[in-house]
Amino acid sequence: VRVVGIDTPEVEHPGKSAGCFGEEAKAATAAWLLGRTVALEPALEQRDRYDRLLATLMPADGPIAGRDLARTLALSGFARELPIAPNTRDAPTIAAQVRIAQRRRRGLWSACGFDAAFPGKEAATGG
Repeated sequence: VRVVGIDTPEVEHPGKSAGCFGEEAKAATAAWLLGRTVALEPALEQRDRYDRLLATLMPADGPIAGRDLARTLALSGFARELPIAPNTRDAPTIAAQVRIAQRRRRGLWSACGFDAAFPGKEAATGG
């Protein structure tokens, strides 16, 4: 499953450099998932070019604002926004949460910043 609306630093990807704070983002994702029953809300466009399922992950006990995985990682400083049409419904909210994390220097925004966390990538526009 590919979480819609965010991008976390690379950890293991053939031919790409690992990003600063990638291991921390991976651990935060695992901690969020640990012991939790998760509901998947498929995205409008349900598969990416690698045939991964595109979805929003939220606690199975029901959607509560700010509790889905993408928003949690964005607000905590473990991810950047990555709006990809047509799956942009939550892009403004995720972008706002990334800006809060940046202003408060949470996570990767204090540890290393965009260029070290996402080497060779451009900042998202829009959202």
